[in-house]
Amino acid sequence: MTTYNLDETSFPLYGIQAINASMFVVAGGGGSAKTGVKNAVRVYKLVQNGKSYKADTICEVETGSRAVMNLHLSPSRTVLAIGMDHLCQFYNIKCIEADGKESLSLTATKSVDTVPVARGDDDGEYQKCVKFTPDQKHVITAASDGSCKIFKYPSLEEKFHIKKAHSDEIDEIDVHPNSKLFVSVSKESSAGLWRISDGKKELELPFSLDKKDEDFYRFRNCRFVESKDSDRVYLFSTNIPRKYSKGNPVNCLVKWNTNKWIPEQTVFIKHTLSALNASGNGRYVGVGTADGSVLIYISWNMRHLKTISGVHDIFVTGLSFIPENKELCESMKMDAGILSCSIDNKCQVTLVRSRMEFSFSVLFFFFVLVVMVIFNWITYFDVEF
Repeated sequence: MTTYNLDETSFPLYGIQAINASMFVVAGGGGSAKTGVKNAVRVYKLVQNGKSYKADTICEVETGSRAVMNLHLSPSRTVLAIGMDHLCQFYNIKCIEADGKESLSLTATKSVDTVPVARGDDDGEYQKCVKFTPDQKHVITAASDGSCKIFKYPSLEEKFHIKKAHSDEIDEIDVHPNSKLFVSVSKESSAGLWRISDGKKELELPFSLDKKDEDFYRFRNCRFVESKDSDRVYLFSTNIPRKYSKGNPVNCLVKWNTNKWIPEQTVFIKHTLSALNASGNGRYVGVGTADGSVLIYISWNMRHLKTISGVHDIFVTGLSFIPENKELCESMKMDAGILSCSIDNKCQVTLVRSRMEFSFSVLFFFFVLVVMVIFNWITYFDVEF
């Protein structure tokens, strides 16, 4: 695996997502402080550069005095939702081709308040995350005051306001592929599973390695993964120590059984975890860390594939896998590419080289072949045991 620097912006980055196989969007900023650090959304085009990529800026929209702290693309990849303080702002995405060149435009459309606006207070509550449902019929937001809102889409009519989803700020939410459920994880150590149809809690997801340490870990990230190979849906979460401890704290990457809603496998990681995502085909899970490393795991057996250290100078704020495409898989002979960003202003791409895999029938053939060779060798030399 190799990491390549795609760009170093003039502002810290808080979110990144692939639009398609050749474009991705990043966003961030310095906030309302008059430091000269701008707030912006920027779109890049990925260009193959031998066995690696380079990135060209094709669109940038500044967002005034508000930094973009979170973002999510609609399943149709035609709308971008971003979180700026108490606002969720929507942009229409339009791809343009002219003179053989591909470009893109972002046009601001509607916006909604996702938390109450603080009067004369720049340090009020703010949106922490936003997600479209896979069927694109709803948008779900979560905030620093522990609340969630469910909006109908595209009307953006507020459907439900879960005022006390959590007692502390929500770190992340994600939506089940069936568009009927979503999960939220909070700094208060809890994780809730919610029904989108009525905004009611389905259940609480408990996690502990031992009954004695029920308060030791808290949830940090969550991501539903639909495996295209097994047609199963899993929930992955990262769980980190609730309190800071010196040394090398043990963090957890957990795979949940979504039929029973219990942990199925747990991997222990000697890094403080900060970001989580999965490939579109569900084969790989990527984890970002506080020291700027990226770890890759095979989702079905949770096998650690690789740790790439020093991808960033400080904690990873966002990860996004590049969708599978002919150029990546066949021309470059890569299994996957994972985009990452950080407040070190850098956006990077890490490439996962193709692994040699054999089907059971091929392995069985080689096994029989080896047995026959050994048998013939014993027979020919009349070996006795």
